[in-house]
Amino acid sequence: MTAMQENLAGYLLKALDSETQRQVESYLREHPEEQETLRKLQRTFQRLSLDKGDPAPPADLRFRTLARIAEMRCQTSSLSRRMEPSRRSIRPRLGWPRADLVVAAVLMLVVGGIALPFLMQVSRQQQVLACQNNLRLLHRALFNYGDLHDGAFPKIEVEPPKNVAGMVIPMLNDSGLLHDGLPLDCPPRKPGRNSVKTVQELEDLQAQDPDGFRRLVSDLAGSYAYTLGYQKKLDNEWMLFGLCQQDDNHLPIMSDRPHSNVMEGANSPNHGYRGQNVLYIGGNARFANSRLVGVNGDDIFLNHHKHVAAGDDLLDTVLGSSSASPFPFGDQ
Repeated sequence: MTAMQENLAGYLLKALDSETQRQVESYLREHPEEQETLRKLQRTFQRLSLDKGDPAPPADLRFRTLARIAEMRCQTSSLSRRMEPSRRSIRPRLGWPRADLVVAAVLMLVVGGIALPFLMQVSRQQQVLACQNNLRLLHRALFNYGDLHDGAFPKIEVEPPKNVAGMVIPMLNDSGLLHDGLPLDCPPRKPGRNSVKTVQELEDLQAQDPDGFRRLVSDLAGSYAYTLGYQKKLDNEWMLFGLCQQDDNHLPIMSDRPHSNVMEGANSPNHGYRGQNVLYIGGNARFANSRLVGVNGDDIFLNHHKHVAAGDDLLDTVLGSSSASPFPFGDQ
């Protein structure tokens, strides 16, 4: 069963977010054969809904029950006097009739086959929404940082230690803008797990222990990726630029981290490689099933030259994991 087929139950129960709802509707238009699957699920839910209300007991149920108890007590008393002692010692049969057990087993198989994938889908959706909430909190910090720096978001530099994408977190932290206890894990774990370093601490570590610095920077931004900026030629010299508040609202600025081997083209591992949450300058955080969600539909984890490096222009989005650098080959 594909991830999109698992969404069909949530589609019928109206338990999907608007973006996933649109994806399912598009999928159904492109795969008309799935309409039969949808109708089967709908019929199953209709049958299950017949049992959702408990029937009202008969008005004379109490009197009929008492009368039946009295009748059975008399029969039992009369029968016990005629039975032999050895017969009276036989234990009554316990448990459900075999037919009832078969019916219960079939119901468990049918309902379980529908409910388990649906519950898994709901759990996955909750994880996606939790990570989107993290990205929105980071967006608020980024815009507050821009307000303090003439509209400029934190810029990843050419020279260390600010030459790695993960430095965005210490830069926000030094400005007092990082949300207290914000988990940098996706899916989120316990708040406050990440101990955020200051920029000065990282500068000292880079100078005193370069190997220790390289080990540390791989987790600075946790499970998220940040923009590596873009190149632009000024006066016959290539310069590195970061993004600003005034740039296109549809430009991606952060996302779930890419696969460790980004060249393989796989989605982020944060949500089982099914896709990635992407945060845009305008503040939207959406889940995308593909990496091709840049302004021109390009890969958000590679530039036009298929490198994890600064973009070739403003619209060439490249989001790098914590240790990614705008110029990994040392050239500019």
